[in-house]
Amino acid sequence: MVNNFNFSESPEPHIKRTKEIIKKYPQIRNLMGRNPYTFLYIVGIVLAQLGVAVLLHDQSWWLILLVAYAIGAFANHALICINT
Repeated sequence: MVNNFNFSESPEPHIKRTKEIIKKYPQIRNLMGRNPYTFLYIVGIVLAQLGVAVLLHDQSWWLILLVAYAIGAFANHALICINT
């Protein structure tokens, strides 16, 4: 099997860039922090996924596959982005 991944030994660049931005613009620190409404977004997205699953439980396989690709992929990506 061919290894097609490129690995870098350099340090992670985002931490350095974040420190540079905060040093240059200290007022940005006020915008950083946790959003208390994140939990509500997560619950809403999961409930929407469950609702779509209930609506599609007796549909044909191709429609379920299409909706999973078109809607489910976006919902899963949103959950991954919120969680990180």
